Amino acid sequence: MSYYFTLGEFLEGSGRRHDRTPLTMPIPVHADAQNIQSTIGSAADILVSDKYFNIWDIGAGETAQARLAHFLTATQMYRLSLELLLDKALLAAEDDDTALAAALQEGFKGIGLPQPAMDGAGSDVGELAHPMLEHLSAEDIAGVYIRFCAALKTSEQTARYQFGNIIALDRGPFYKEFDGYRFRGVNYIRFDKLLEDAHRMVIDGGRFLDDYVASGKQQAESRDLSSAGAYLQAWLQADRAQYLRCADVDVLLSLTKHMPPALKYDIFFIVEQETIKQVYAAKCLEMGGAELIAHTVHIKKAIAHNAAGENSDNVQKLVAETLAPDAAYSGAAQLFVTAAQNRHLEAETVSAHALPDAASNAS
Repeated sequence: MSYYFTLGEFLEGSGRRHDRTPLTMPIPVHADAQNIQSTIGSAADILVSDKYFNIWDIGAGETAQARLAHFLTATQMYRLSLELLLDKALLAAEDDDTALAAALQEGFKGIGLPQPAMDGAGSDVGELAHPMLEHLSAEDIAGVYIRFCAALKTSEQTARYQFGNIIALDRGPFYKEFDGYRFRGVNYIRFDKLLEDAHRMVIDGGRFLDDYVASGKQQAESRDLSSAGAYLQAWLQADRAQYLRCADVDVLLSLTKHMPPALKYDIFFIVEQETIKQVYAAKCLEMGGAELIAHTVHIKKAIAHNAAGENSDNVQKLVAETLAPDAAYSGAAQLFVTAAQNRHLEAETVSAHALPDAASNAS
């Protein structure tokens, strides 16, 4: 079975919380490529893994309840996290959240809603405002949670109370048995395992770096634009594509000592765009583009570098830090991001008439 996902889903999730082991964070995956593409728009941003994953279905009736009770008994941290999560839900429901209150009623069916303790309780860190939660058996509190989650109505509530929050402080015990879980119809799989065998859904340039270089040169030389401004705009678009990919690469390489195989084609793509920029830079200057960028510093330097058939220093460093054997990443992608930001700030000062839409200038 194929699982489709994006780096954005990981970056968004890891950015919302302090996580000691962010690469092990479970992220949502999709079984339907068309479904995820309709959400994010670009197929080039989608990664796919065809690896087998052992996924636990939290909503699978009594079997799921027994399994959750097992986790709560074996790992005290999970039990404490679930008590705190339900305690917060009860407090939120007391603030006139009727939808949440209804879900809690369903969760505690047959047991009765816990009553809040006397004033002052729950004010200390880790102290429950509803002490009854501590006295429920593992089987009972597991059943409460499963019924409660099944009755949640909004995506915001689902995110706030989903299973990943229970295991977040120590995912190790859960991952000894499973690679992920199925929660309310969505599969969540640990990100580092997804990356092990993943690749971009769309790989246009081939399988080797030389293929990407040749593809980039062919793409750029096949375009016949009408002006220096159009070539400058096309150059900036390729620079922007590199910027976005470098931003993703930097985050991931900053979190791991080893190059995830899934990123190899990202590095190839960045080099491909550099090859494209070399062709556009040369044609821009051939058509008198030097005048357009005369008052810039960062763009003028980069255009001259590319027009001479040379790669950006930061791209060369990135290749050396990622593709060479035993290479160690030291931030080349972030250096490119910073430099690209400077170039795009400068581009705003170039006359709008000098930067037409490159697509509309193809002949």
